[in-house]
Amino acid sequence: MTADEKKLSELFERVSSEMSPYRFAHTVGVERAALRLGELYLPDDLYELRVAALLHDITKELTVEQHLDILKSNGVEITENILRSPKTLHARTAEFEARRCFSEYATDRVCQSLRYHTTGSENMTLFDAIIYLADYIEDTRTFEDCVYLRNYFWSAEPEKMTFDERERHLWRTVYLSLDMTVRDIESVGGYISEETLTAKAAVMKRI
Repeated sequence: MTADEKKLSELFERVSSEMSPYRFAHTVGVERAALRLGELYLPDDLYELRVAALLHDITKELTVEQHLDILKSNGVEITENILRSPKTLHARTAEFEARRCFSEYATDRVCQSLRYHTTGSENMTLFDAIIYLADYIEDTRTFEDCVYLRNYFWSAEPEKMTFDERERHLWRTVYLSLDMTVRDIESVGGYISEETLTAKAAVMKRI
């Protein structure tokens, strides 16, 4: 076992002990998806991608009050955008808790991908996009939009594309996911996070 494999095994055990079985099954699914995507896009960064996948939902099961306490303790101003986007709170707090509790794994790149794994961001990197998409299309997801997007991405056989074609395909898929998110929230009259709107506009320019 290599040093990286040993560290991943240790992280796997630590994360599994702190999550419900349901949440951990999803987390492992994201790790599988991040590994598969990483082999296509960032083959030299598989260790960090797997770390980010394992850490992405470490605060998902906290209460809103616990999320707000973490943000306040880290000097984050609690804005209307934060209060009206409770489903994105775990992405904000995961970054801080990863640095506090998993500092040996929490590189800046890993933490940035945690921060934006639910909303995307205006300046998403390829690394960020892989974690964002892995969360959306991992194989335990049964929501209609997730199944559609998973089929859309993999049925195009990106492994047979040139790298430029493959990268365009990834960003088109990310755009579709952001568009689906916006449409779903609009359909129920919900509040759309500012980060999601700016991410959608930025990704649209990419494609």
